[in-house]
Amino acid sequence: NALQGVAKGWINADPQAAIEWASSLPPGNSSLFNNMIHELAFKSPQLAGAYFDKISDPAVRDNTALLITSKMAAGPNGDPVAALNWINQTVKGTAYEGALSNLFDGLSSPSARTYNNSDGSTVYTVSPYTQNVSQAVSLLANVTDPAGRQTAIASIANGWSITDPQTALTWAGNLPDADASARSSAINAIMSNWLKGDSHAALTYVQNSPNPAAF
Repeated sequence: NALQGVAKGWINADPQAAIEWASSLPPGNSSLFNNMIHELAFKSPQLAGAYFDKISDPAVRDNTALLITSKMAAGPNGDPVAALNWINQTVKGTAYEGALSNLFDGLSSPSARTYNNSDGSTVYTVSPYTQNVSQAVSLLANVTDPAGRQTAIASIANGWSITDPQTALTWAGNLPDADASARSSAINAIMSNWLKGDSHAALTYVQNSPNPAAF
């Protein structure tokens, strides 16, 4: 309890010194350190990212990766390029694809969306990102991991299909053959979302498409 009290106060007053102190504690205090990194991500994602690889708990690592990515990329001072560089250089395993999905979904989806729960109630959400699909498409070139590219492509397709499904379909159809599997999944996802939103427009597009594969 005493250590937690010190950590809580110190992380706000001098985060760099607090993290250095926590990392030097004897074995048995790993959960304290993990939680401090997670807390630090809210206030200083860059500093938290520098200590990310020292987090020992897999669940905390996954959650912290999502948080650091969001805080780096979102808001008026966000830097999605820096966020992606950090993901590529630091994040491994299951946290990698989760962080990529978080980043590309945030850039590709509209900032405000509504969902319907199973009970019929409406859920209204606002993303901390500003939709910037062109930047998401540009950043895709910096994702070289095959599974990571598939995740990023799926996120772009899902987000873009909400606001401009026809342009999204053109983009997905022009993806290179190296992304054939992701390309097919993206086209299916965009058409599915378009059918739910405006079935008449979606069917008209398919019937008039010069591409037999689209039909």
